[in-house]
Amino acid sequence: MSCTSPLRYFVVLPLLLFSTAVIAQQKFTGQLINSRDSAVIPFAVIKLQETDKTVIADSAGYFYFLVPGNANQLSFNVSIMGFKATIRHTRTHAATEKVYLDVAPKNLQEAEIIGRSAADIVKRAILAIPDNYADTSYFAYSSYRQYQFINGYFMNLIETNPVVMVRPKKTNGHMASSEAFALRHIRRSWFFDDPMNEHKDDLSFLCNENPVYRPMRSTMTLNRIVGCRFSYDTSQKFEDYVINYIHPQGTTETFGCGDYTTVEDFYRMFPRAAYETGTVVIDRKTLAFKKIVRHAHRYPDYSFFFNRCNYMHNGKLMWEFKDGDMIAEYEQKGTKWYTSKLYHRYSCDVLDKQTDHLDYDITDIFEWRCDSMSRYIPGELLHSFYPKLDLYSKYVYDRQYWEEHTFPFYFYNADTVYKSLEHWGNLERQFSVKGTVVLPN
Repeated sequence: MSCTSPLRYFVVLPLLLFSTAVIAQQKFTGQLINSRDSAVIPFAVIKLQETDKTVIADSAGYFYFLVPGNANQLSFNVSIMGFKATIRHTRTHAATEKVYLDVAPKNLQEAEIIGRSAADIVKRAILAIPDNYADTSYFAYSSYRQYQFINGYFMNLIETNPVVMVRPKKTNGHMASSEAFALRHIRRSWFFDDPMNEHKDDLSFLCNENPVYRPMRSTMTLNRIVGCRFSYDTSQKFEDYVINYIHPQGTTETFGCGDYTTVEDFYRMFPRAAYETGTVVIDRKTLAFKKIVRHAHRYPDYSFFFNRCNYMHNGKLMWEFKDGDMIAEYEQKGTKWYTSKLYHRYSCDVLDKQTDHLDYDITDIFEWRCDSMSRYIPGELLHSFYPKLDLYSKYVYDRQYWEEHTFPFYFYNADTVYKSLEHWGNLERQFSVKGTVVLPN
């Protein structure tokens, strides 16, 4: 005869309940990852729909939930400072499961960059370039000036108000742009040929310095920032992220050497000849570069004597670069950022190859400002655009126009420049002698 003890059922029941509880509740460890660049997303607010519980990811993107042990699908509502998304995650049942979110870096905003290094901020700003900057064509009505400071005098001043056709595009995860130029008004001082202006520089040369749209000539790329050291500017409280940097191994300044397509080409010829310092200003909300300032410095102990690649085109002179500055500024219009200002200046010495005598101390200066933008142009300008701006042909000088349309100098004081130009003769005569004079009504 068999009998069943009530104690047997009493013992089994708690075990069954315990087993059910184990199945019902398991710890889920997740890490939130940006699918665009595999970077972690910290400090996101995450809600698990299945349990209606909410947690905040830590600085490394990790978060934890108790979840049904037999659940193979989980739904997360993710919020990052205004950006919201729902993720359907298929479980892998690994110790830590990566949960992927497709989000543009600019949408991560403040929450994403709490506690991050200055280098991290710069990297995220670079990754955000394709989303932040204009990628459709437009016309920039602008003001442009170029001039030189040679052996103690300003000379070769050219001022004009061109229309620039800007044709930006996204390519291979970067921004690129090509430009065409329509000349409107122009005036030019006496023009003197010199060794640093053999290529007859123009606005297209300055456009090639734009660090957002010319990554081959920019330090702000993922490859080149590896060699940089970044630090926050803590000298005062800024509305934006202000970050200083130094690149001790080289610079993207090519000192007017138009023969070199990339800075790598240039520094294969002149290894460790210069270093670079600078400052970037990054918008907190969009992570867009608002301003990029670059300073190039020649290493004091660098010798050109042992590097005979610096002959001028006539073979009689040698040039030695000294320093250079580039400033690019960007302005937000709607949801996109546009180039608003470009400034460039570099200095070189030109020496006699035989005697090593200093023949020229030359500084080249370029200043451009966008005055307004439009998607349209007048019909009379339609066939006036060319790849280069013709600054050296005969022109019509309209004195009254230039009395009403001037724009500030950036690198030097206007009175100082104009007074120095008078060394070569009356400035109004210099402007007018190159073309027909248009007299005021």
